[in-house]
Amino acid sequence: MTKIGQKFYQIKVYNPLTYYDGIAPDSVVPILDMSSYRSKINSGLGELNFTVERTIQNWNEVADIELGKIIELWVNDLDTTDYERQYVGYISRINFTESFETRSMRVTCLGFVSRLTLDIYKNGTTTTISETTEDPSIMFKNIIDKLRDSANGNIPFINYVLSPNATIENTLLSMDATFKQMTYFEALEQCRKLAPANWWWKLGADNNFHFKRKPTEVDPVSGHFFAMGNLQTLSVGYSMEDIRNGVLIWDNATDYRYLEDSASISSFGRRIERKIEANADSTGAMDRIANSLIGESKDPRSVISLVVIDNNEFEKFGDGAGYDIESIKVGDTCRISGIAESARTFLSDNMLIVGVMITPTRAYVDVEVTEETMAKFLLNLKNDTQETEKVTIPDTYTAV
Repeated sequence: MTKIGQKFYQIKVYNPLTYYDGIAPDSVVPILDMSSYRSKINSGLGELNFTVERTIQNWNEVADIELGKIIELWVNDLDTTDYERQYVGYISRINFTESFETRSMRVTCLGFVSRLTLDIYKNGTTTTISETTEDPSIMFKNIIDKLRDSANGNIPFINYVLSPNATIENTLLSMDATFKQMTYFEALEQCRKLAPANWWWKLGADNNFHFKRKPTEVDPVSGHFFAMGNLQTLSVGYSMEDIRNGVLIWDNATDYRYLEDSASISSFGRRIERKIEANADSTGAMDRIANSLIGESKDPRSVISLVVIDNNEFEKFGDGAGYDIESIKVGDTCRISGIAESARTFLSDNMLIVGVMITPTRAYVDVEVTEETMAKFLLNLKNDTQETEKVTIPDTYTAV
């Protein structure tokens, strides 16, 4: 069977009360249209939209697509020998459309990260949980353990991997922290704040949490090397609007502290963030939270937006045309090659993928780059412009 220009989807539906990783689905639903699915760093899988053939009448009779049921999206195309899971979530909204031309049902799903914003991190009836001299990664695991527990978060199928390829890395820090009446999402974010600058987390389609530092170079396994033949568009944004180079932090009791980055203040002026951290158990924890925020926010924000073309559309043109878009995940690293000399140094550097939206034919990818990398790009662009101008200057001048 040819797969040129084709992509095959399976929507698997599960009962949330009996679902676990690897269980056979209650039903496999054919779809009329696949719109898109999203993911974001420091979060996870977001919204998935697809359309199935249903009427209001037979929806109740078939009874397969219902609010709250768990959905898995599986994809098979040019790059896979079998279907591979790309999304796990639950049905959050259903909309019917009936006309002379169509009778369909639009289904919207949300990833399970959304559930983390709606429940309180707790141990039984206790909603204040303290940690003493623990690595933030251990705190992160403890939160997930409670999230899995039937007496607390009650989402037993999400987890993390301990070995051989641990999905949660140690920060090598020892901190005190109190999680007081926080949602699970807020508690996980608190762990990220306690970690050094430039750590990130996500809940992936493998149902595992990942908590890691931003890598310093492109990962040889999960990294992506985009050539210009893979891209439809490339946009570069550069802004100082979100710079924060000073933090006033209060523990809502006795300690009130100020930390800053003097070099950033010298370059961009003082830009203060005010924070109340009642859950910080010591001045050390307060300083760690402030320094982490400053480390991530003291420089202008540089974001590249890519539109990556799927290789199923261009198989006949060879390997250089298009890309396996389903392989692009948030938290992966990437480089871009095959572009003008002015941008080559800039876009060949290691860059972190922070947001992805996948459609059947395109991937819309947001990439975060460092201040140092952006500065090199702007300098090279300026130098190339000057060199271009020199070409048109005459060899001799007229003295007046």
